[in-house]
Amino acid sequence: VLLFLVEKARKRRQQQLQQQFAKPLPAALVSVSGAVVPRPRPRFVELLLSKTGGFFAAGPEISTLVLASGLNAWLMLYKAWLMREFVIGQNLGHWRRWLKALAKFPFAILASALLSQTTKYMQARVGILWRRTATRRLLRSYFSDMNYYKLSQHGSARIEDPDIRICSDVRSGCDALTGVLISGLSG
Repeated sequence: VLLFLVEKARKRRQQQLQQQFAKPLPAALVSVSGAVVPRPRPRFVELLLSKTGGFFAAGPEISTLVLASGLNAWLMLYKAWLMREFVIGQNLGHWRRWLKALAKFPFAILASALLSQTTKYMQARVGILWRRTATRRLLRSYFSDMNYYKLSQHGSARIEDPDIRICSDVRSGCDALTGVLISGLSG
């Protein structure tokens, strides 16, 4: 996942550099009325990029999620090994082996609970940070050049209550994306 994100960021930087040095549009593509060709709307995921560009906002939190996911996978394997030791010690009468496994198991359970709560906390934190980043960008665009007026009065879309939709749609989108991220990490 991390390699995919790094590769995606590298490609995005290349596209930004190409757009900076792009040639102006030929006269045939500019409309007769002199209206400016609107730039394409950004995708929702592009709203979540950090200000410096390249990586998503909440990068350290995502790294913590990746680390917690790896530790959780290792801990699940360790608990399975402890259960194996517990059963072998019980069935073969190796009481020391049984007692060692019995003594280690509560610590493994506590560590598992701690990792589970860390994952839930980081998931909520990533959602909040992504929500803040996307909402700021959308509101900045909404209030620039009287777009708030244009959305309600002009155009064929006629978006009802765009300011409320910015809050509700961004929240549901960010929550859905963090859910996808967590399910991808937990396998």
